[in-house]
Amino acid sequence: MQSGREYADLAPEDLDRGNMIVIIMGFTGSGKTTVGQALADKTGWEFHDADSFHSVEAKEKMSRGEPLTDADRTPWLQTMGEVIAQSLKAEKNTILACSALKANYRQILSVDDPRIKLVYLKGSYELIDQRLGDRIGHFMNRDFYKVSSIL
Repeated sequence: MQSGREYADLAPEDLDRGNMIVIIMGFTGSGKTTVGQALADKTGWEFHDADSFHSVEAKEKMSRGEPLTDADRTPWLQTMGEVIAQSLKAEKNTILACSALKANYRQILSVDDPRIKLVYLKGSYELIDQRLGDRIGHFMNRDFYKVSSIL
């Protein structure tokens, strides 16, 4: 996965340097929400989980194992882009857990701004599959992961 820029290495002292947005990215089950919430708890920064921005229709589609199209994702990404822009304008440090797996998705989120840092979480197929199997009440269909991970 290439975005045209290096993924940032975050050091603890980076978290004290003015306005910053940290996007925790990765596939479903990689730990984005867990890591993002833990980082927010530690820093006192605002936290947003991108899952909360999905429409009811998109969640239903994913729960049926149907992949979202770029057209399905565009309003979702634009809303998160607005949250990022508002946080930057208000100089509010913010953490966003968001898959952001495609370069064009990251462009909608304006990740070329130097105040935005990406943290890419990865996990083995077995680890992600186990985590999804342990989830209760999440809209993401485990079978969808099995199919999309081989695409």
